[in-house]
Amino acid sequence: IYAGLFGHIEDVVIKNIKLEAYVASDSSYSGGLAAFASGGIHIEGCDISGKISNGSGIAGGIIGVYGKGNGNVGDMVINNCTSSSVVEGDYSSGFIGYFQGGDMVINNCTSSSVVEGVRSAGGFMGECRPSGEAQFLNCISNATISGPQDLGGFFAIYYEYGNSSFKMKNCVSNATIQFFYGTGGTSIGGIGGYCNSNYKSEISHCVSNAKIIDHTTVDYIPNHIGGMFGFLGGSDVNIYYCISSPVF
Repeated sequence: IYAGLFGHIEDVVIKNIKLEAYVASDSSYSGGLAAFASGGIHIEGCDISGKISNGSGIAGGIIGVYGKGNGNVGDMVINNCTSSSVVEGDYSSGFIGYFQGGDMVINNCTSSSVVEGVRSAGGFMGECRPSGEAQFLNCISNATISGPQDLGGFFAIYYEYGNSSFKMKNCVSNATIQFFYGTGGTSIGGIGGYCNSNYKSEISHCVSNAKIIDHTTVDYIPNHIGGMFGFLGGSDVNIYYCISSPVF
């Protein structure tokens, strides 16, 4: 079951929509603009607010799920968009709850969302598994993110799907990240919680001013916690001209 302004979009261009969305569902996928997307997607100049609540599924302020093994998988571009939604779900984010597709570009966008996730929560993306190149360019995260497992100012989890590559340039995280007691492997970072690309990663001219707050009341320490990334791995990782000034 898909819940959103559009249930499923495929091979579309969407421009200049200002939407205050209220979606309350226990469906599989929920999104402010679209619950599920596939094919070639181009979204530009959109401003999304409201509340997207999906207690047991995947939720995104703009798109719930892209790809994830269903439909025609292509490339996605989001340009000059903002999200200030309240988003709650299993995998949750201000922009896309779960991405599994080809190339992905998010450019000149701002997330001021309030995001709560059971398994992962991110300012822009809950979990990202591209088969091509994933790029965050000229973006700002002012999001407030909370949950018991993987958390990140931009994304909670990035994991290679095929020979993908990751690029981030001219991005700023002013996110507030609140960690509650969790179980299993947990990674928390001002930009990304867990980032692992077996091909190539390039992070340049980025700043993390994230505030990371530990709300645990028991003796539990996350596996990885960092001002920029909780965990960053891969065979070819390059970071240059970046600043990390987090508050723990």
